[in-house]
Amino acid sequence: MEENIIKKFELNKNVLKDFDSLMSKNLGEIEELTITEVDSNSKILNIISLCLNVKTITIDANPRVDTTAVLNNICKPDMVETIILRNVKIPSERVMKKFINLRLISLSEIRFNKVGDYFNSIVNPRKIEAISLLGVDFAGEDISILEKFSKVRYLTLKRLNNCRFAGLNFLK
Repeated sequence: MEENIIKKFELNKNVLKDFDSLMSKNLGEIEELTITEVDSNSKILNIISLCLNVKTITIDANPRVDTTAVLNNICKPDMVETIILRNVKIPSERVMKKFINLRLISLSEIRFNKVGDYFNSIVNPRKIEAISLLGVDFAGEDISILEKFSKVRYLTLKRLNNCRFAGLNFLK
């Protein structure tokens, strides 16, 4: 029997319709996992834990998605180098502390969240090489919350809302 090896995979409720086909794939080889639909009682959370080799995780769903539950099911969070969150609730500080080798962080269309708490939960800020913030509501926080990311080479800031720019000195 030939194994179906896949490196990129999109996980949503439609995948569950052909569960036997899904289980015939070698999920342990997935490096780029994109999650577009999930609910807290879903089999999808169990499937996430079967993806052993994830280096890039993208969660692109809606603000009701529990990203903490999703990221808690990543089997080897120390392997993840890239987290991309679009239009979701940001994960808890506790779960983010497990992701010790992040290199790239991307937040897009994040509202009604404490962005400062998210950035403070990053364990190794000196490893971060790229940050992308698109349409993020800073809820009155100053941009200087990013100053602890001293090794950032690529910084994208577009359409930031409620963000104070008093502390841009760190960009030197």
